[in-house]
Amino acid sequence: MESNESDAELAFYSAMSLLGLVDYSLDFAYKKYASMRARVEVHGKTIEARVSEGFRAAPQDAVMGLALNLLERVFHKNANAEYYARAYKSFIKRQSTAELDKSMRRKRTRTMNPAGKVYDLTEILANVKANYPPVFGDTTVVGIGWSQRLGRRVLGIHDEAHNIIAINSRLDDERVPRFFMEYLVYHELLHAKHGAKYERGASMQRRVHTKEFRDDEKRFAYLAEAEHWIKTRWPPR
Repeated sequence: MESNESDAELAFYSAMSLLGLVDYSLDFAYKKYASMRARVEVHGKTIEARVSEGFRAAPQDAVMGLALNLLERVFHKNANAEYYARAYKSFIKRQSTAELDKSMRRKRTRTMNPAGKVYDLTEILANVKANYPPVFGDTTVVGIGWSQRLGRRVLGIHDEAHNIIAINSRLDDERVPRFFMEYLVYHELLHAKHGAKYERGASMQRRVHTKEFRDDEKRFAYLAEAEHWIKTRWPPR
């Protein structure tokens, strides 16, 4: 059963009550975002909640979990409501939700520049594929480029909707070794090769680092060096 706007508002008001935010009013609206995203902002005594249209497909308990997740982070509170947290996580990890998110993101064009001041990602991608033909075979991506939108903790992603690799622009730095850049591109190219797998059962939860993925990752020549570098040298000081 889909959540209409009044049901979603009720879920947010219930979450506000659980967190003791009874003095606040709510300004809620569904938005036509290009992905399954949501945000909360506080303006005086008004909580402004904007939630992707994709969450209309979510069960009421999952919307409640979403509301608690957003409000807990903004107000630094904890409702200790594990049931709703599990409902939200279960919905997000479903195959149907992942497919919905992918279809929404496909409608948004995405272009990035692969040439950086230090590293040319197109050259690194070509080098990785040339050095590991048994691993990648005919695996292809539409493109690769630097992204300034990735947070410090996200070094790279494979955008499944557009089949492109985005690398954090903070890594375009002479202090970042070449072997690590090759490892990162190798890792994201593995995501393009293996995609996501879904566990059997009602939840159909999504897994990306499968045994097959990890087995291929171990074939990278400088895996140990790359893992050591990220643990000890990132972010550069």
